[in-house]
Amino acid sequence: MIDEISTAGIVSVSTGIERLPQVIDLLAGGLEFIEKNKDKPFFLVLSHITPHANNQKKPDGMEVPSYGPFEDKDWPNLEKGFASMVHNLDQSVAKIIASLVEHGIDENTMFIFCSDNGPHNQGGHDVEFFNSNGDFRGAKTDLYEGGIRTPFFIRWPRVIKPGRESEHLGAFWDVLPTFAEMVGSDAPDDLDGISFLPLLQGMEDRQKQHPYLYWELNAVGWPDLPNIVFLHTCGTIQI
Repeated sequence: MIDEISTAGIVSVSTGIERLPQVIDLLAGGLEFIEKNKDKPFFLVLSHITPHANNQKKPDGMEVPSYGPFEDKDWPNLEKGFASMVHNLDQSVAKIIASLVEHGIDENTMFIFCSDNGPHNQGGHDVEFFNSNGDFRGAKTDLYEGGIRTPFFIRWPRVIKPGRESEHLGAFWDVLPTFAEMVGSDAPDDLDGISFLPLLQGMEDRQKQHPYLYWELNAVGWPDLPNIVFLHTCGTIQI
């Protein structure tokens, strides 16, 4: 039953060089939460802030305590800092999964890794340096594919076979209906989201599809950005 699920939201706000130590604190909090709740259903949101830019720190919005394994790379320091933050995030993911394995609960735990927007061009970081948006046009705050496509990986060993890929077109508003179906609850009627649980369970023939996806950017407080509306049809599109 959904009322038996423990919930936790772990949020961090930081500026300057404190960001990576706070990632460590976030990780410690997440691992502690898993330890305390490993014997019952739980829901954990672990919201890392990296590799977000520190836009108040100019000209180096990618400032980190250490460049780590990238110290000797022939890269601009801004890009070393960005790479260091991504590396720390990657290590955090590995430790969370290792904790699930250690406690014997990884097989039936759904682990989702995702982002809230495409790669950014902020804090002095250049999105083209690591080709972070691949073949797609645009970056964060753009409503082209490069700005709205994000990583979305799901690990659920009991249900999803390793290495599966999908061309299913979905968005964040599909997550709540999916979770609701997983726990046998009804999602609110006024949502645009569609559960993608059938897709995860390998029942593609039962998976509902979006006729379109809709974004808009209301640039209040961002004088250099216009208000933008983007309609993403589920067919041939411009990228």
